[in-house]
Amino acid sequence: MQSHGKLTLEWEGNVLVVTPQGPFNEEGAIEGITTLKETVLTTKVEKWTRLELWEENTLGSPTVIDYVRESYLWCVEHGCSATAIVVKNNFQHSLIEKYFTNNIGVFQNKRDAMDWLVNNDNA
Repeated sequence: MQSHGKLTLEWEGNVLVVTPQGPFNEEGAIEGITTLKETVLTTKVEKWTRLELWEENTLGSPTVIDYVRESYLWCVEHGCSATAIVVKNNFQHSLIEKYFTNNIGVFQNKRDAMDWLVNNDNA
């Protein structure tokens, strides 16, 4: 099946800015997670934080959510001390609160998310 969904990744200091684009199917999730892991391992940052900037249609199936949840745990095991997610709607907010843990904050704007990351960075 063709991959749907894309991740844009960019380091801003010790903050990995992750921008998921579009809805994700399983292939798209696996592809994005593989790229994320390669980026973290290549950069060799010991302690870092993660800022995610979701679009209105950033969603996935229950299987995709499981893959993403596993990737968050992988990130924690590889130095991510906090993740701030900027969402566009209440459905996204409720999904994150229901399925994700490990020092994750959910926000409506980037400024509040960055402030929270600075205050929750255990690095």
